[in-house]
Amino acid sequence: MKLDLRKLTAALKDPKKRVWVIMAIGICGMLLILFSRGGLPASPTADEPPRQGAAPQEYAAWLEERLTAMVSEIEGVGRVLVMVTLANSGEYVYVREEKRSADSTQQRENLEQRYVMVESDNGRRQALVRTRLEPGVQGVVIICEGAEDVFVRSRVINVVTTALNISSARVSVEKIKS
Repeated sequence: MKLDLRKLTAALKDPKKRVWVIMAIGICGMLLILFSRGGLPASPTADEPPRQGAAPQEYAAWLEERLTAMVSEIEGVGRVLVMVTLANSGEYVYVREEKRSADSTQQRENLEQRYVMVESDNGRRQALVRTRLEPGVQGVVIICEGAEDVFVRSRVINVVTTALNISSARVSVEKIKS
């Protein structure tokens, strides 16, 4: 496909064709921008954790999706239902300044700690967040085909306890009804 500049210039001079040519150039420009960024924006996948500060229910749902995907890949496991309960809603860790001073008279060291404060967009002062710890997992219930087999049940428990770093006492694996 060759671009003929004489035809393009003639089309731009014709008022009826000018609108169509400009629209076509604009659409081509937008497509170039879109595909230069790697194509259409990807939809969130189960591999991506919820955004920082998301509701605990979103985090639990994400964990359930991930566990369902993992457990369903275990040999001997068929259909899988997963429920995750959280122990808390997460925790913020704030940036702190520490100031140490030595008291020479009493041979003691004093430690003073205070939070680093910043001004938010609305003008309020608040502590600077270092990180947010995700909610802790209280328990996991897995109902699946194949759970009647002791070896399958053991493999499911091992996968879940390893993935979530929780004890096996917090995992229940039951047979799904037929």
